[in-house]
Amino acid sequence: MRARCAASSAAVLFFSFILCACAVRPDEPAVRAAPRVFLRFAEERAADHPSAQACREIVRLAAADSDGALQLRVYDEGKLGDEGAVIEQLRFGGIDLARVQVRSLEDFSAAAGSLGVSGRFPTGESMRAAMEGAEGAALAEELMAEKLVLLAWYDGGPEARLLPFDRPDFAGLKVGIESSRSAIALVIAEGGTPVPLSLGDFRSAQESGLAEGFLSTLVTAQSERLLGLLRAESIPDSRILELVVASRVTFMKLLPADRTIIARAAADSALLHRGFRSSAEERSLAELAARKLP
Repeated sequence: MRARCAASSAAVLFFSFILCACAVRPDEPAVRAAPRVFLRFAEERAADHPSAQACREIVRLAAADSDGALQLRVYDEGKLGDEGAVIEQLRFGGIDLARVQVRSLEDFSAAAGSLGVSGRFPTGESMRAAMEGAEGAALAEELMAEKLVLLAWYDGGPEARLLPFDRPDFAGLKVGIESSRSAIALVIAEGGTPVPLSLGDFRSAQESGLAEGFLSTLVTAQSERLLGLLRAESIPDSRILELVVASRVTFMKLLPADRTIIARAAADSALLHRGFRSSAEERSLAELAARKLP
């Protein structure tokens, strides 16, 4: 196993939250029942999205630190369902890990509802302060009670309005959203009609006219091939919080050493995610400039 320091001080926070899950129980085996452990990892984003890239880094790090014993497989592009369906399966062990938006957990955690409100995080530092403080602790505790283990968090970047070129805002538009109370409230406040959709349906909804605009992020718009079809307008004072969570049902079946390996890999992936997101945002802005789009 490679010795590796956690990527940031956030790792200390999340390790403390899973101590009860990582603790050795008297009746717990000291060796794996099988030479390899296969786990399913759900991701709704496309393979080239920064979040999907970071999830694959968790796979790589966990395999390296376990000498290949931990075999995680990322099912991206919503192959295992949208975030709502994935969360339900996580709670009962049907799926083992997932990357989801905090907004998707608002029905299971009061803290998730608060942390998912548009405008809650005007900067990356404000997000870090919340997640490394009491709010992050409350979120982890509430999710644990719902059979979910919080392993890491990602800064998904600023929200963005995707609009027809001749429209200044959402007023009067049918707006595709990934369903959450916060997203619905923002669209209604701007005079639009929210249309809850799975992320994979955004492009077809735009082509069919089911949705005329979208609330998303710039990098997601690029990943879903929406740039060029719509005008992208960042909402700079509203950043999106994303989480990596595990099924507690699955987690408790793993050896303590394996739980620690996965937790460390998830925490380390957060730093890598920042790099992936920064590169993706630069590519998105370059694409807009090349197309001479506003």
